[in-house]
Amino acid sequence: MNRVVFYILIIGITSLPACTSSFIQAVGVAAPKDYDPIAYYSWVSMASSELKQQEKERLQARISHQDVASEAYVQLALLTAQGATQTSELHSAIDLLERFEANIGSSSVRSDYEIFADVLNESLRHSLSARTASARVKLLEQERESLREQIEALTNIEQQINLRETARDVPSDVSQQ
Repeated sequence: MNRVVFYILIIGITSLPACTSSFIQAVGVAAPKDYDPIAYYSWVSMASSELKQQEKERLQARISHQDVASEAYVQLALLTAQGATQTSELHSAIDLLERFEANIGSSSVRSDYEIFADVLNESLRHSLSARTASARVKLLEQERESLREQIEALTNIEQQINLRETARDVPSDVSQQ
């Protein structure tokens, strides 16, 4: 029995690092630079805002100071677009994806990052057009409300004019009797 327990302990101890390293990557503690695009997207979705900011700074420094792997553009675009609150952030992410496309050479085989960049680019463009349409709808609603108020004001003016004319006509009718 002691041998069985001993072997179970050895198997457990040797397999523990494998379990914890994938767990660490899953919660965003491990460095994300070597991730494939889907794993990187998962990391971005689960990482804290502090880790995202550190990663964003790392990628910006990498892009501006070195010969950069083009994947850094896609990773930075994803970080920029994730939780973007302003259209300028979406434009910035789209610009990074266009720079990525400019840096990649033409080849018959597309990498995972190229495919992911295309999907992300389309998604960002749709999101941007939806925000633009939403802003346009709000503007049109405000314009409609303004026109409605103007119509109400004109209607009130017309009613007041009609009341004045009626008031003028009534005394002259009374004086004629």
